Amino acid sequence: MAIADLGERLALVDRGQKWVIRKLQALLEEVTHPQIRQELEAVLETHEINSDDYAAKAQELR
Repeated sequence: MAIADLGERLALVDRGQKWVIRKLQALLEEVTHPQIRQELEAVLETHEINSDDYAAKAQELR
């Protein structure tokens, strides 16, 4: 792997999660269809949980 350190790899993955979170938050501001909004909110919540977990584990490994 290009990044050998697990903590650094998790931090990189977390940056990707945060990018997706920002995109979903922006998209949700425009979505009015209730079912689509509900699904996107569930995806957002999953990414937020993942981001928190990745960030915590990356910090723990440093």
